[in-house]
Amino acid sequence: MSEQHSTANDTLITAVRSGTLEDLKAALEHGADVNCVWKSGWTPLMLAAGMGKPEFVQELLTAKASVDLVDAEGRSALFIGVEGHAECTRLLLEAGADFNQMNTAGLTPIIRAIATKKIESLRLLIDAGADVDLHTQGKYPALCWSILAWSK
Repeated sequence: MSEQHSTANDTLITAVRSGTLEDLKAALEHGADVNCVWKSGWTPLMLAAGMGKPEFVQELLTAKASVDLVDAEGRSALFIGVEGHAECTRLLLEAGADFNQMNTAGLTPIIRAIATKKIESLRLLIDAGADVDLHTQGKYPALCWSILAWSK
């Protein structure tokens, strides 16, 4: 990777973390890789979704960010973004994110939404067709997870 490309990628990550939408657009215009991987193992899309920045998620999707990439723990942008960021969840689902994809621990985005009690993201996942009967970790379907999570 050239130094210029690396600098553009660093600028893109910084823009997502603490910049403006204009900073993000400028980084992309200067050759940043929309699917670059930050030292955390996250892509800019994962970071934007996790930070609850739907306008950044939309811009990254428009720039052809992949919704299918996962970090070392098998977490996609959707898995990361369901935690309280319903608009990010909606955008990722509309872009074709796999709502039944399991991470390395055997958990799906719907289980993440249940565990964190994020009702709007949960509704969006169910409406999109997420499998509530899918057994995660080889043990429990989503309904059982909800009972376990919400009984505390």
